Amino acid sequence: KYEAETSIYVTVAGAETPDELMRGSEFGHQVVRSLVRAVRTGAVLEPVAASLAADVTASDLEKQVSASVPVDTAVLEITATGSTPEQAAEIAQAVSEQLSEFVDDVFPRRAGGMQVTLVSMQAPEVDDSPVTPRLPILLVAGLLAGLVLGVVVAAVRGATDTKIRVPDDVERTLQRQLLGVLEPADASTPAALLGTALLSPGSAESIRALRTNVVHIAAGTAGAGVSIVIT
Repeated sequence: KYEAETSIYVTVAGAETPDELMRGSEFGHQVVRSLVRAVRTGAVLEPVAASLAADVTASDLEKQVSASVPVDTAVLEITATGSTPEQAAEIAQAVSEQLSEFVDDVFPRRAGGMQVTLVSMQAPEVDDSPVTPRLPILLVAGLLAGLVLGVVVAAVRGATDTKIRVPDDVERTLQRQLLGVLEPADASTPAALLGTALLSPGSAESIRALRTNVVHIAAGTAGAGVSIVIT
């Protein structure tokens, strides 16, 4: 969808004395607040629907048109949406013009009395950027959602995974001290293919560490049963 906005200034003429000027200012603020509701009524939207080239109804326009008043101002901001930028601008312009006619009917010109007038401050501008869908925002939101989901999945998998992949997993799972780790020989080496090499060349140091740990445990548990698990 595309959006167009137009601004209207509500003036009240005919006041001369300070008291009339004060009452006229208050009256103008009351009028502009009333027009916020009038914008979305059939009295305004039905003539607008009839004037538009597109096949729309007053009920359709009620969903496409909105109005607001900035704080402490007599400015009415009308916003319209459409399937194209041109349609949004056309609706906003038509509503603005019909609202002026509505005011002339409700507040007819009277000699010596206050007169409400709507002055167009800004013609509807055609904006080629759609308000929905906002692709950049959707892309960023999708990336963030994917990142959060990935973190959650990783955390859940880490908390529920019971497989043993590294030496620390053995100590954590069995609650026992790890005596040593021996790396098997590379299966692609000639010695491994002939069955003459079961351990990697770098395992000599690991074997010495394992022997030292076994001797230390045996000395510390003399006379007691000791179980060693090899996996």
